[in-house]
Amino acid sequence: MVKILITISKKIVALTLVTLLAGPTIAAAQSQEALNLWDGIFTKEQVDRGKKHFLSHCTFCHGENLNGAEGPPLRGSSFARNWSGHYLDRLYLRLKEKMPADNPSLVSDEEKLDILAFLLYSNGFPLGNKELILDLEAMSNIHIVDENGLAPPMNGSLVGAVGCLERDPEGDYLLANSLEAFVTALEHVRPAESEFVKTATLGTEKYHLMDPYPKPDNYLGQKVFAKGFLILGEDDNKINVITLEMVSTSCKS
Repeated sequence: MVKILITISKKIVALTLVTLLAGPTIAAAQSQEALNLWDGIFTKEQVDRGKKHFLSHCTFCHGENLNGAEGPPLRGSSFARNWSGHYLDRLYLRLKEKMPADNPSLVSDEEKLDILAFLLYSNGFPLGNKELILDLEAMSNIHIVDENGLAPPMNGSLVGAVGCLERDPEGDYLLANSLEAFVTALEHVRPAESEFVKTATLGTEKYHLMDPYPKPDNYLGQKVFAKGFLILGEDDNKINVITLEMVSTSCKS
């Protein structure tokens, strides 16, 4: 049975600004993508409709130019940090279930689909000759990546990593022999991620684990799956822990 250690609730509050999904490390466990964002999967007409809906319902929180106001920016580095490596269905579900924050039912599903096209276009993805349709299965195979493909998670991204729980000489918790961290989420987690975590072999990366609570001493020497915010440093990389799961009592594989 997988055991889950959930850390202090104040970190969960921060997730109202960030919802991410499983990314590059588990891509091999996922189905081949049917569509590519860089081939153009929405039209100018759809973008124009989306811009109209956005200006009517979203500017108070995100600003007319998507640069943020009461809420976070939805373009540029902020968009890349929060959504790069994820799949398009998760971004749509974020809009569908959470936006507008005060009344998600105020905007129809089709209008939110148009807003999604506007957000993608505003972040540099090209126009096409067919409209994006509301098909979650198809959208679940459309990866949000830049033109060069998948990139490592950005500083501040919500990530997951599988490794062996140890303590360094100073007594701090360390995820040793870890696979490279990948973008993830706390909700709408893809089945492929859960399956990948169960069968993942160990790697060569290491991450210092910040503020796991309660202290996970019972997991020392075991294979664990950590989720949290990635903090990149010159000398070492850290994960500000949100959850910690025991995957296996053995660190041998």
